[in-house]
Amino acid sequence: MTRSRLYILLDAFESDMRAILTRYVLDHQDDEIALGTSFTSANLRRESDAVAEITQPLVFYVDMREAYDVLNRHREVLPTDVGRELKAPGMPTPAPPRQQSTD
Repeated sequence: MTRSRLYILLDAFESDMRAILTRYVLDHQDDEIALGTSFTSANLRRESDAVAEITQPLVFYVDMREAYDVLNRHREVLPTDVGRELKAPGMPTPAPPRQQSTD
């Protein structure tokens, strides 16, 4: 699998998780209550975003791992199939992004 295909796959997965989070969790609860401990870090990322004129929904600043954890905490409001998949083996902690040298 090429690097670009892997990026597209991960981006689509992350987009799907955000869409599920928005549709089934954030539409029914306040962001701060729904996101729990992830609220503070996501809000800090949104505040430090360079594009201050355009305010994106907070869900765009939730990391993939945080989105997975939030969805898992709210599994009871998700469709049965989605909740079952989240409960499955679990998502491993991803390695932090590595710094690529420009040499």
